[in-house]
Amino acid sequence: MQSFISMRSQLDVGLHGFRLAKDRAANALTTVMIPEALDYPV
Repeated sequence: MQSFISMRSQLDVGLHGFRLAKDRAANALTTVMIPEALDYPV
């Protein structure tokens, strides 16, 4: 049972880090500036 608790703890730490990275990536995507369609040639 102790080995399961140890592995589960490591998994939880990894998932927490993944969630932080996902949140940072989502935040970065919201700050991307897309030129307006009027700037493109027709």
